[in-house]
Amino acid sequence: NEQWNLAMARVAREVWPNCLIVFGGPQVPERQAEAFLDEHSYVNILVHQEGEIAFASILRAWLKRPILTSLPLGVVYRGGILSQTVCTGPAQRIQDLSALPSPYLAGVFDGMPWGDYELHAIQETHRGCFAECTMCAWGSLVFAKIRAFGDERIDAEYEWCAKHKIDLLYNAD
Repeated sequence: NEQWNLAMARVAREVWPNCLIVFGGPQVPERQAEAFLDEHSYVNILVHQEGEIAFASILRAWLKRPILTSLPLGVVYRGGILSQTVCTGPAQRIQDLSALPSPYLAGVFDGMPWGDYELHAIQETHRGCFAECTMCAWGSLVFAKIRAFGDERIDAEYEWCAKHKIDLLYNAD
């Protein structure tokens, strides 16, 4: 997905030069953020760690403009004086996962024109990891404590998938 998203972002910048391009996920480097922004100058903002709250904050700031006055923790962007790289500080973990709505249960996909497509869904049942690997973000000490989504939510998402005849359910843990 990383290379596909980079290609799509590059084209989006060409077609819509004033659009906001935000990147997040495990491929977004924390230690090499400035080099990443140098190499991919069409990307405006990098989000580290969990992105739901940060992304919502970025969108609210974008609506108010100028955007670079109230960005959340865990964000790196090119801006400030002389367009230097700015880091807003370390991200905070989302302690209460029940605060994050399920897109399936919230009806986000209910109006989709499903047609004859093979339908896939992604479900996350918990966050964190017991291991302290250096090969992924979840294994760092920041994410060592495991937090789970509630059983009722998980079961309701299974029911949603069954009702919508989802062909393949990916686990994103």
